[in-house]
Amino acid sequence: ARIPCSVLRLGVETKRKVQGFVERFDRRSDRSESERRLRVAIYTESGPGGAHTCLVTLAGALDQAIEVAVVGTNAALVAQVVSARPTATAHVLSRPRSKFDIRSILEHVRTVGTLRPDVIHVNCDNPWTSPYGLLAGVVTRTPTIAVVHGPGPPISLIQQFLFRGLSRHIRTYVAVSDATARFTSLALRRQPGTVRTIHNGITAVLDPAPAPAEPR
Repeated sequence: ARIPCSVLRLGVETKRKVQGFVERFDRRSDRSESERRLRVAIYTESGPGGAHTCLVTLAGALDQAIEVAVVGTNAALVAQVVSARPTATAHVLSRPRSKFDIRSILEHVRTVGTLRPDVIHVNCDNPWTSPYGLLAGVVTRTPTIAVVHGPGPPISLIQQFLFRGLSRHIRTYVAVSDATARFTSLALRRQPGTVRTIHNGITAVLDPAPAPAEPR
């Protein structure tokens, strides 16, 4: 049986419309993806001290085109980081009381999953800290950068075992000195050279040179 020409024309026209719609959608998706701002989540469990101070400096120095969310378990310290970058959003979570505090751990995972950052920066006092920020990044498959500020011993053999397993899934480890990088690599049994050294930045305050004294 022959197919009427009108049906053929309708089929060809429908195909063209569908193809046009798909092409417009693809172009719109590409445009929105290219124009979307980079999203960074900063996670901290650090107490007051050098690691926290460096994090505050970093947050304030990031390019203003970057969307920043500050996540942590200490409201006062999260607020200090946000104060350096008023456009950042603050997310204060419950601190897990133990490895069996499933509710608080899931809160960490849900928060990172909801924020959907392009990368999560986890501030670590030493290689054995901020486990739940690291875990949230791994579970949500978010590219995770662990920044280690110094050496330190594990609390227990169990902690050592769990961190070594977790570290295998962390994309990037950064240390603030060569010595800390070597310590972190050995402590977590990572391959040599897989922990990068990036020194902390500081806010430079340059005093103007004093005016020369007038001759008497």
